[in-house]
Amino acid sequence: MTASSSPARWDRFDAVRPTLESAGAREWPAEPLLRIRSSAYLGHMLRVLAYSADEPCGWQEPVSLVDTDDRPAPAQAGRALKAILRACACDYAARPVFPRLQHAARRHDAPQLLM
Repeated sequence: MTASSSPARWDRFDAVRPTLESAGAREWPAEPLLRIRSSAYLGHMLRVLAYSADEPCGWQEPVSLVDTDDRPAPAQAGRALKAILRACACDYAARPVFPRLQHAARRHDAPQLLM
């Protein structure tokens, strides 16, 4: 889980990225993070905070949820994983320390914006 920028506004850290991958979504984790029936899955979503979580534009769905052999997740597992990712993103964005988390993400991903 990390604070992130939305695709349309790279300079504003107004999004949350729940992920089944590494926190920065830039490298693969050493070990898959979630297993369902002995299969490990990878994928992420983006929650754009400028829109309500109830609106379709409030979410950027994952391109795919795949297992570590690049096979698509079965429909039921995919629905469960998306629900978990959505709940985690909403919880993370509602934390009282979220502004500090946004600032830390901005400092890490785009330090030039702080100058």
